[in-house]
Amino acid sequence: MRWRRHGLKMDFYNLGGHNPCKPAYGFFSNARAEGPHWRTNRGLATGDRKRRVRKLYPKAAFPPREPGFWPAGWWLVKRRSLFGSGGTYPGLLAQMRDGRVAVFRVRFPAGGD
Repeated sequence: MRWRRHGLKMDFYNLGGHNPCKPAYGFFSNARAEGPHWRTNRGLATGDRKRRVRKLYPKAAFPPREPGFWPAGWWLVKRRSLFGSGGTYPGLLAQMRDGRVAVFRVRFPAGGD
């Protein structure tokens, strides 16, 4: 689903061949939010600089990108995967452009990721 006016794109999936847009069959996978009105619960907003990221999220890390899964960015919230061999993934990632937060990405890998 895409809401251009709000700068929001959300992906849903299903594993049974049913319509993923129906509540009984569609499951959230990830979201991408960009635009001047987006901010985290700690107050980090699109347009903020790296120093604000570090101030509000002192434990944030900037690991390399994982092609096909997530881009490079600040892992604001790190989650542990319950699937496969485990590991961690960015539950909330701040992607940078020209030294500023450009995009927030939310991810919930499940059901085959």
